[in-house]
Amino acid sequence: MNLSFKDVGQGDSIILTWEEGSIIKVGIIDCHRYCRTNPVLDELKQIKGAFEIEFIVISHAHRDHYSGVKEFLTYCVESNIQINNFISTLHPTQFQFLEISLSKNELKSIVKLIEMVNTLEASGVIKDMYPAYNKIVNFSIEGMILTCLYPRQSDYNRLGNNIRKYIKGTVKTKPDLNYISTIFKLRSDSGYLLLTSDCVISAIDYINRADTDLRENILQLTQVPHHGSEKNHKKKFWTDIRRINQCPAVFSVGESSHNLPDEEVVEDFIDLQYKLFSTNYVSGIKTYIENVDIEGDYSFVLDSFSELEDEFVAKDTDRFRGDKRFSVIDAKVKYIAAN
Repeated sequence: MNLSFKDVGQGDSIILTWEEGSIIKVGIIDCHRYCRTNPVLDELKQIKGAFEIEFIVISHAHRDHYSGVKEFLTYCVESNIQINNFISTLHPTQFQFLEISLSKNELKSIVKLIEMVNTLEASGVIKDMYPAYNKIVNFSIEGMILTCLYPRQSDYNRLGNNIRKYIKGTVKTKPDLNYISTIFKLRSDSGYLLLTSDCVISAIDYINRADTDLRENILQLTQVPHHGSEKNHKKKFWTDIRRINQCPAVFSVGESSHNLPDEEVVEDFIDLQYKLFSTNYVSGIKTYIENVDIEGDYSFVLDSFSELEDEFVAKDTDRFRGDKRFSVIDAKVKYIAAN
């Protein structure tokens, strides 16, 4: 199986591809437009041979995770491509998230997307559609199992209650849709990968309590939650978790007013000797790397250093710019460097 973290600037888009017989299977977690392009759709168009879309997941209703989905679905309709499973946390039957959209434009885009998804499910383009639930959403991929660990039904209920309180004015803080952002685990007996999207700390706490596999099995790769935001970071979890040496930690980031990732998060992962990968060389990654002390051993951070006017910069920029691709066999990963 190939796993690709697409460079979509400040946002998320993940593509999984694997083979079943003569058919190429495609799985997508989030789909964001970037610089007037749709990187997920562009990669789909490059697939040679017969393929089918096994699933599309929308992790949560923030635009930097779903802005490219409508265009993607339009292409599937025009090309007679069936989508076997459409899974999301944004369907209006779950809660009144439309009431707290960030803007009128975002409200319109969410409504249009939901209407389109409902129409495609009724017409058969989308074979099956359902919300993301822990333990219920499972896919078999080349002997591995992709499982949704979060959210639970209780998390949808709690967010719905908080939204109602916010609408009534009994609470002043707008509920955060990251509260129901998905966490997926791809596992085998040899290890597992975590795809964390924009999950919050309480979600990390829950899966750490509820899933014994996280304590007994070995982490092979993780996506860093919420583009490396300190608000979504819990160092103790990443410290205690069993993992391979120089475990890959992937930041899906880009230039934005949020200035992510936070340097504190980058520093924690480096101190814990994770091997960093990023779709863009920005903010906390750039700040930390260009200010490290050369007397320290940072070989696990960068493949090499060069001296330039008393500053040390990455010569190997590939790990910090562009799509990040990995081959995954039995939950063990190998980085595929760009040509």
